[in-house]
This record gives sequence, C-alpha cells and structure tokens, in this order.
Amino acid sequence: MNTFSLVFKVHHPFYLRPYRFFDIDSRHDYYDDYRNKYVLKRFSERSYEKANQLLASIFERYGERVKVAFVFSGNAVDQMQWYAPEMLDGFKKLLSSPNVEILAGDDSGGVMGLLHKELWEEQVKRHRRRMEEVFGKCGKVLAGTQLLYDDKMGEAAFALGFKGILTEGAKPILGWKSPHVVYRHPEKDIKLILRDGALSESISLHFAQQPRTAETFVAKAMEGEAPLRGNSHITIYCNYAVFGEFQGEETGIFDFLEYLPAAVFKNGLEFAFPSDLCRLTEEAPALHVPFTISDMDEEKDMTAFYANELQRDVMENWKQACSVMIDCKDEELQKDFRFLTGVEHLIFMSTKYFTEKPSVRYLTPYDSPYDAYINYMNVWADFSRRLEKVR
Repeated sequence: MNTFSLVFKVHHPFYLRPYRFFDIDSRHDYYDDYRNKYVLKRFSERSYEKANQLLASIFERYGERVKVAFVFSGNAVDQMQWYAPEMLDGFKKLLSSPNVEILAGDDSGGVMGLLHKELWEEQVKRHRRRMEEVFGKCGKVLAGTQLLYDDKMGEAAFALGFKGILTEGAKPILGWKSPHVVYRHPEKDIKLILRDGALSESISLHFAQQPRTAETFVAKAMEGEAPLRGNSHITIYCNYAVFGEFQGEETGIFDFLEYLPAAVFKNGLEFAFPSDLCRLTEEAPALHVPFTISDMDEEKDMTAFYANELQRDVMENWKQACSVMIDCKDEELQKDFRFLTGVEHLIFMSTKYFTEKPSVRYLTPYDSPYDAYINYMNVWADFSRRLEKVR
C-alpha cells in the first residue's frame, strides 16, 4: 500500500527586545512582548484560524480516512498560554480528533542535541509531558528541531523509547536511494521516516511562484524524481503557517488543502500517521547517517546556523553553560535557557545569502546578522552573570 503523510510544524520563537550594554546587571526582562504578541496574533488571523476550520471540515467530510500529524514546540505552547489562550483552545479542539497525531520534539526548538546529550534528553522528556498535559496525547515518533538527525541522535531516541524519527530525505545521505522508503537505524530498532524535501518546499516556498492544483501536485509526486513503487510513502513536512501567512490566501493555498484529500484518494494513496509507517514496515533497509543533516536550505546541513564566527561563538557559550544547567534548580534560569537557546537566534546571525521568504529570516527583527549578534550577546552576558551566582 502506498501512503501519504502530512506533518505540520507549529513554532514561535521568543523575540528579544533591544538590550543595551548598560542593561546588563540591571534588567532581566529579555523578551519583546509586543512583537511576540503581534506575530502570534497575525499568524492566528491570517493562517491558523482558517486552516483549523478547514481541517475540521475535511475530517467531517472524509471521516478517519484523513490523517494529519502536528509538531508543537514548547515555545509555541508557552506563547499561546500567555498571549492567546483562545488560540490554544482552538488547537485543543482540533487535536482532540482521532484524525490527528502529535509528534514529540525537543521542547525549546533548539540545537541541544548537538551540544549536550543529557540536556537534550531532558528537553525531549519535558516536551512529551507537556504535550500529554496540554493536548492529552503524544506519539512515539520524534521530529526534532529543523529535523536535525544523525546516527547518535537515533541511538539516543531509541533509548528514550521512540519507534521512529522524522528527518530530511537529504541527497548527500540518500544518493540514488528513494526518500519514499521507510529506513531504519543501522544498529537500533528505530525507523527513519524521510521528508520529501522537493515536494514539501514546492508548497512551503514556491507555491506562489508555481501555483498548482492538488491533483497536479499528487500526480507529480507519483511520477517525480523518485516515483512510487509498492509500499512507498510520501511525507510532506512544512510549517503550518504556510497556509495564509507564508503563502497568502490569494495564492489559492487554502483551496489546495481543501482538495488535497480527494486528489490523494483518486491516485490510489491512503493517508497514514508517521506511527503507522513504523508499524507497517517490518523489513526496513538500514540507512547510515554519519554526519548531522537538517531540512535547512539546499545543503540540508548545519550551515544555516553554524557557519560563521558569530554563530560558533554563541554555540560555544551555550556549550559552556550546559554543565551548569544540567544541575540547576532555578526555574527562571531554566526557562530563560530554553528560550535563549532557540535555533532562530543563530539563524538571525547567518551571513548566508537567503532568498526564501517563508522562513524565520523573513521575520527577523534585525537590520543585519551583526546587530542580531550584538543584541543577543548583551542578553547572554546578563544571563551568564545570573548563572554564575548559582554555581
């Protein structure tokens, strides 16, 4: 049986307010509440409300044949709880449906998996607890920040009890192999579900420039670079805000979503949760991933957030703080550490040439990567001094 999986990410970074050198040691309010509220409200009005209503109507029309998975970051849930509880209620209502599966993640939307194994494990455990508390469920498939993955992360995820990991179908890893096959870790019994990057980005990045109907999209997917054979899957993973925010309503993106299930069924596909793919595939070929991959840019590597001296300096500061944070009992420091180690802070400092509007770079509050670095390091200097007091 050939299957089709839709996975949507909901994440909102905590933007920092302008923080001057003279604020260090005198102010610990790091976050730009106005911007955080504004962005959340804007996304809700332009994207989430209508997309939720549309999905609910699709579920009613097709019953449990349509299946959708969501990945919520802890930061997004925090912001909804603090700034827009009615938005969170809307998501709770949608996600209570049996048509929806919730995937696990690393709570802050950070890169702790690259820095400190124990802290990463704690963030994953915390995320699972929060999903259970807020939405009443959380599956056994992991989708980390920017789909970061390598063999070591696979081993750690297996030790935490996960059955599968969603990651990028990166060509440097796959070579001639197809992203439409469920693979497994070379040594552990954990499945690797690969995102089809080209198809996902044709929706999330290029839909306005190359609008297409749901039927032509699915037809192309069936006969694309890696055409489907028996027991294959197509996995689409993109930001939920692509509907209405990153791709405006005028592009026809909501119509695309509305007619997508009919196109899927017409082409002989069935919807599947990521957890279904883990169960349906017993004999999965091994896939060795010796270096870290992600879903970022054409390279599908770490260069979006670990390529220049600014970013490496920030990462080194994070690494030095990890040994203290693992034993830190101060809840305020733990909260700030989670918010300050989000991957967006690194992406705002990137000096790569980016053309992709539907991304966090499109929402950067800074005029340049250097402004981002200076503002961030002022905040980090204050945080570090607070951390020194609890050593």
